[in-house]
Amino acid sequence: MYSLRREVLILALAFGLPALCSSANSVAIPLFFLSKGLSPFLIGVLYSLGYLINSTMVYFFSAAGDAWGRRKSITSLSLLYAVLVAIFYYAKIYYLFPIFFTFGKGGTITALLVEKAEDRTRAFSVASTTAILLGVAGYLMTGFLPYSLVFQLEILVLLASAALFASIREDYRGTGRLELGIPSIGKVSRFTFQWIIGFGAGLVLPLFSLWWHLRYDLNKEIISIISIISSVVVAGMLQLAPTIRQKFGGARSVAVMFSFQTLSTVLMPFSPLVPIAVSLYLIRNVLSNLTNPIILTMLTSSVSKEEIARADSFLDTINSYIRVAGPSVSGYLFSEGNLYLSFELLGIIYTASLMVFIYLFRKEIAKPS
Repeated sequence: MYSLRREVLILALAFGLPALCSSANSVAIPLFFLSKGLSPFLIGVLYSLGYLINSTMVYFFSAAGDAWGRRKSITSLSLLYAVLVAIFYYAKIYYLFPIFFTFGKGGTITALLVEKAEDRTRAFSVASTTAILLGVAGYLMTGFLPYSLVFQLEILVLLASAALFASIREDYRGTGRLELGIPSIGKVSRFTFQWIIGFGAGLVLPLFSLWWHLRYDLNKEIISIISIISSVVVAGMLQLAPTIRQKFGGARSVAVMFSFQTLSTVLMPFSPLVPIAVSLYLIRNVLSNLTNPIILTMLTSSVSKEEIARADSFLDTINSYIRVAGPSVSGYLFSEGNLYLSFELLGIIYTASLMVFIYLFRKEIAKPS
């Protein structure tokens, strides 16, 4: 066991701060737009545009990071997000939302963590845990503060994140040339099972707060509390990821956890009581988050350091493109009063993704622990 380097902790905090904003927005934005008279369908369309626009922008910043340095790239992106939220709030240009959407950092933060960490899975787990715990503050903001104050605080948080990224010393100097392609595309293509997951996730995850409200008539305070409970539980469990990977193997662990994640998600809308639905939601979130650092370790171990940011962002970008239709489909179904079909479609898509994963990583799964 080793102690985490100071720079890893700074990166984890810098990465985690925007999660405060995205957590706040995950509850606030759908309900805020609904209060402004937007229909669930139009809200879904804005989220669909967000997947397309934000992910494309993040990929270009990741490619720039591989070319000229990740610290400069991620600091510039963080500052841009702060400016966009300021315009969104003060100028009331609400259709800017798709540009900043998730406050994503792409593979740039992944590459920086790889450079500074001794144990990648543990570093990824710590960064994710930090983001989730800070996300709790975001849910509290949404649950107990007016929308106006939430957006003002988000601007300050994003500026603080940019300052932390700027304080990091980076050894990587870049290739000196902007390349959008990925030399190790053959190795990266094994992780395209995530694209199938993306389509299924796009059906449900962006509009979860709206679904809680429509399915169980919960207000934003209760939805925020559910999200906080989920975040605390997930944060506590995430530190098990390195141990699970070492004990059972990365690919085998992902296959088993993803199977139970799919089952719990499919059962959620049929829950007759809120506590049952919340329990299934917790299981789904814990298993989903435990697989992330393991998959990221598998990916970053497969490519050279000069292309880590692009490789990770490439998968994320295509994943986001595939999610484009999801919120619009669910928004339409929700508008028609159907709060079940999105989850069943997700179950079918997730099962297909699991089959693809098992096929692509069949040799790793078959290896003895």
